[in-house]
Amino acid sequence: DFTRAGAHFDSEKQKQNADIQAKLASLSTEFMQNVLKDEETYELVLKREDLPGCPESLVEAAKNAAEERNKADDEYVITLSRSLVEPFLTFSDRRDLRRTAWEAWTSRGEMSP
Repeated sequence: DFTRAGAHFDSEKQKQNADIQAKLASLSTEFMQNVLKDEETYELVLKREDLPGCPESLVEAAKNAAEERNKADDEYVITLSRSLVEPFLTFSDRRDLRRTAWEAWTSRGEMSP
């Protein structure tokens, strides 16, 4: 609705509103870039024994993620990509590791400066 967008503002308020909208757009873009960076860089490095309850498809995906990141042969990686973190949060029997992953997942965009 035009009224809510500032149609009834005087010229000074319209400029102020435009400045606020521009700043908001800039901050939104910066935040989304930080979210993407966090999703790309975060790693929860685990061993096979840290994955009880996880389906074999998740174990294989975590192994592939570890190989892509040049980890040791006995390491597995959970990243913040939805395809890895959500199944891990759903199926892992390790409450402590689920908490670690959850805290990272809910802090996406805040970890990168």
